[in-house]
Order: sequence, then C-alpha cells, then structure tokens
Amino acid sequence: MLYLVMKTRGPSTDLFAILAFCFVAPGLLDAATMSASATAPPVNGLDIANNGAVTGNDKWFFENSAAGAAKGQTFTTGSTPVLLKSITYQVTSSQKAEPTKQYKIRVGTVSGTSFTQIASETATQTFTCNGGHYTTWTLTTPVLLATTTTYGIDVGMTGSTSAWQTGIPYINTTANTYPGGALYSSGTNGLGTATITAGTNERIFHIDLQHPLRPSPDIGATVPAGDLTLSWTNLAPNTGTDVWVDVWFGTSPGARQN
Repeated sequence: MLYLVMKTRGPSTDLFAILAFCFVAPGLLDAATMSASATAPPVNGLDIANNGAVTGNDKWFFENSAAGAAKGQTFTTGSTPVLLKSITYQVTSSQKAEPTKQYKIRVGTVSGTSFTQIASETATQTFTCNGGHYTTWTLTTPVLLATTTTYGIDVGMTGSTSAWQTGIPYINTTANTYPGGALYSSGTNGLGTATITAGTNERIFHIDLQHPLRPSPDIGATVPAGDLTLSWTNLAPNTGTDVWVDVWFGTSPGARQN
C-alpha cells in the first residue's frame, strides 16, 4: 500500500485565505447534472456517507406542504479543507420519480436552526429514477468548505411536469448512525429558507468530497507497485506567482518521507 500526502506551504498559498474567492455567490445559479444508479456511490478519500439500515422514509414532492420542503442533511468537516462535489439520496424501493422535474440544490453553514447559504445550483431530471435507486446531483462548480465546520446541503423539488400518480420519490432514512449531523427540512414548494427543522435521524446519503489540490491518486487510494504518475491542481497564490507543494511517500501515514 502506498500513501500519498500533499500540502501547500510558503507565503504564496494559504487555503483559508482563498475561501472567499472560491465560494459561489448565493444569487448565481449554475446548472448541476443528475444521474441515477442501482448501486450506492463508492466512499473514497474524504467522502462522507451514511449507508445504514433503512428504518423509514420521507415523502418528497413539489407542493405547498411538509412534503414540499427542501430535503437536507447536515454534516461536519474534518481537519482538511475540502471541495464539495455532489450529493446523493436513495429513493425508497416502492416508489419512483418520473421526469421532468426541476430541483434547487443549496449549500450553507448551519448553526442551530439557522442556515446561511453560500452556494446554490439548479438541476433538471430528464430520466426515470426507479425504486431503490440512488440519485446524485453533481455541482458544476464545487464548493470549498472550511475545516471543522457544520454545513448543510439540501435539495428542493421546485417543479414537476409528471403528476404525483406517476410516483412520489420518498427518500430513505436511517436511525442516528452518523454522529456528525442529522437530516432536516426547510421551506415549501422546494424552496428552502434560512430556518431548518432538524430530526434525530439521518438520510441515506453520500457527499462526494475532494482535497482542494485534487490529487491523483486520491487521498487514501491503494495503488500497485511500480511507476506512478502523480497529478494535482495548484491553488492560486496569494502573492507573487510561485506555489510550493510538499509530496510525501510511504507505506503508512506514520512511515513516509518527502
């Protein structure tokens, strides 16, 4: 097993100093893409996920009621800044979601019942999401998240050309199996507000996270012995034009050298 660890150093790069430049303004809506699969996304690198045993579900449809709320999940970041790339939920096995449906995805910080939006995108579903499938919303512009911070990401269904009789995509939930957050709802008609109502349980979810340097191989990846091609994306320097990157190799996180 080969471990690869990278960080930036020197006066020209500071992860936290560039946060303000990487967030998407709340008023600007990019178009996210959607996909569905019968299998859950793999949990790689810095991802956060809950694939616990299903204990319930949450009704979800475009309407002016609790079922029409934006459906969200809070989570807590670790000691490394990360890029949020996508969110995945699982539709219950007895229901489905027919096209065409419109969604709004929000990302924000959470404090108590307060949600402060930092980014949002819209998406259109043009395919059938069958029962038990995992639906993924992939952001066009990944959102840079700070360390040790509680965030929320929610998806609101803002419109549907197919009637409820064609299927209502109830979302699977579990017991309180993820200690870093909880499911929540916000607003109606698919439009979340600055206030959330949190539960004591979780959704089945997968949040795709990546190191801001976007290393390849990814953090935690196992690679075969032999030649290895490394790649990453340098962060923009705060001053000057130079960026320094430290690269360590080793057989475990405690046995590495640069």
